[in-house]
Amino acid sequence: MSIPKASRKHSIPYGTIFNHCHGLHKLKTGGQPRLSAEAEHKLAEPIETLAQGKVPVDFMDVRLLVKDYLDRQGISHRRFVTTSLVQTG
Repeated sequence: MSIPKASRKHSIPYGTIFNHCHGLHKLKTGGQPRLSAEAEHKLAEPIETLAQGKVPVDFMDVRLLVKDYLDRQGISHRRFVTTSLVQTG
């Protein structure tokens, strides 16, 4: 079936079918993951352990944990451009 026919039959834009057929735009939508699945798992383990022990973990704790991991791996990210994560008013 041709791309124009498939587009009309399934009410999908021509460009979407063309890109899919030609292997364009292979990345996931939204922001691309900076960490591998293995790294995310390594970071999730201590957070889960703390949660099971009834230790509260907030957003800033997770940010600090991720920043420390990235620093140790030598990975830079625009979200952590400064050495301080504390937001000043």
